[in-house]
Amino acid sequence: MQTSSLSVSPNPLTPLAWLPPDIAFQLSVSKIIASTAFGAWTWDFLASTPEEYSALLGSSFNWSKFAYAISRISSFLFITLSLVFIEAGNCNTLAKVIGFFGGYCCGQASFIMLSQSLAT
Repeated sequence: MQTSSLSVSPNPLTPLAWLPPDIAFQLSVSKIIASTAFGAWTWDFLASTPEEYSALLGSSFNWSKFAYAISRISSFLFITLSLVFIEAGNCNTLAKVIGFFGGYCCGQASFIMLSQSLAT
C-alpha cells in the first residue's frame, strides 16, 4: 500500500475552513447573534410602526423626537452593517463599524433618556 504525503488543502468554497477552529466557532456564533438581533429589530420595527408614526408626526417636532428617529436609524445601520461585514469577513471594517455605531447608539439612547427625565 502506498501512502501519499500530499497535504489536503481546505475547501476553498468554505471560508471558515481557512480559520483556526476556535476563531471559526467564534465567528459562527457572531453570525448567529447578529442574525438574531436583525430579526428582533425588524420584528420590533414592524410591530411598532403605527405607534411610532403617530408619535413622531402627531404633534410638533422637537429635539427628542429627532434624537429618537436618529437613534432608530443608527441602530438599524449598526445591526445591518455588522451583519454584512461579518458575512463578508472584513474584520477591520467590522471593528470600525461596531466602534462608531456602538458609541453613537449609546450616546443617542442616553440623550433620549436624559430628555425624558428632564421633561417630567
